[in-house]
Amino acid sequence: MNKCSKPSQSSCKARCMKYAALGMVGTAAAGWVVMWLWNWLLPEIAGLKPIGFMQGVGLLVLSKILFGNFHGRCCKRGHCHKPAEDGTESLPQEGAHQQ
Repeated sequence: MNKCSKPSQSSCKARCMKYAALGMVGTAAAGWVVMWLWNWLLPEIAGLKPIGFMQGVGLLVLSKILFGNFHGRCCKRGHCHKPAEDGTESLPQEGAHQQ
């Protein structure tokens, strides 16, 4: 199948289901890591109580809400820019993408 050709409805649904399943597994794994790190470090360091799995997922979601995306780029309406290798952010050229 050519990358430029329009995908069929069934392949689009299958791809969406695959991404949804991967997203749920990734969220569960990340929530478990947050819970494990919290329960390993913070009770001894700060005297805080251990947390459960759902609280770990909640902390993960809260951090995403407060601090934004976890990846290093922002794409909105086709204006994508990635961090440059030197750590500065490269912005798209003006006039390169007309709306």
